[in-house]
Amino acid sequence: MDADNKPVYAIDIVSDLIRAYSGTEPVFFQRDGNFFAASNVGFGWLGHGLSTTPKDPERLRYSEKEDAEILESEDIRNSDEERKIKKNELNRVKPLIFGPDHDCYSLENMFELVEEISKLKDDGKIRMLTHGVRYRSHKYGYASDGEDVGLNSGRVIDRKRYFELMRLKEEGLYSGLERVSEEAKDEPEFGMGMTKSKKDIVEMAYDGTETGRMGHKPFSILDALVITPDFLITFPRNGTFDYRGENKTWTEKTEFNGRGGVLKFRGVGTGSESPFSSYYRTNSFEISGIDSQDFGVESEQIDRTLAYGRKVISEFMPKIQQYVGRLNKMNNQAYSGEIAGREKRRQEDLARV
Repeated sequence: MDADNKPVYAIDIVSDLIRAYSGTEPVFFQRDGNFFAASNVGFGWLGHGLSTTPKDPERLRYSEKEDAEILESEDIRNSDEERKIKKNELNRVKPLIFGPDHDCYSLENMFELVEEISKLKDDGKIRMLTHGVRYRSHKYGYASDGEDVGLNSGRVIDRKRYFELMRLKEEGLYSGLERVSEEAKDEPEFGMGMTKSKKDIVEMAYDGTETGRMGHKPFSILDALVITPDFLITFPRNGTFDYRGENKTWTEKTEFNGRGGVLKFRGVGTGSESPFSSYYRTNSFEISGIDSQDFGVESEQIDRTLAYGRKVISEFMPKIQQYVGRLNKMNNQAYSGEIAGREKRRQEDLARV
């Protein structure tokens, strides 16, 4: 809990951090299940979002309720057969749509998007878009196949209500994971010999984007990041750039996967004490100067930029620490036996040296 004894949520951390760093109000939107808080200096990102498609009638027949975001939002498209975007939504939605030939984006694209949307009067709402891919054989007249990327669904909802629903979603996931972690602490190591292991449910939640299992995962760790041309901070897991494996540098033109996310997040090893953290890295910079004066001026500019970024991040570290601490607390509870056993073996190894 923070100073006011209130829980902290990832959507508030990334939104407030990018707002403080840029000194401007971010442009908020949801695209393909990911939340964005974009500015002219970088953007915040969450690897989760709200629904954009109503439940089918069969699911509603069996007492499953419609999602609140669907009940409280409006479709951005007309209800006729053509399903075109409504005229009053076109200028706000068009900068957010991919396609037709790609579903990637870069920091440069974000800056352009922010510039376009910032020209419009803020209406206090947020747009939630989901793209679809349509297969087209011989799209360009070649033997190879092609794909068209287009808007599949889209809704608009009051921004304050969107933030409330995102907090409720996060609280529901983590409260549920806390209950499972409490029950898991009394199970055998990693639930061995059990057909319905609580520890197995926790382990599934820890899976990264490359190690995720097929099938339903009751709970998931929610990843968050803020990226600018100068630095990247992620929590509660670390990750690698999707576009080039272990490469740790990026530019304003580097393309990120629209549906896969900016990073591929690593799975967290079970049985370790406090495995969650925040991860800060600076970008690499090339300094070009024909003399010592040019070199010194550019070096000082980079130092000032990075120092300002670290200053802003340090102001948000207590909230990030609280967010990460909640996850570590439930982990240490679920795997208390494994952690104690590992520490005992470590002490025995030290005694033999």
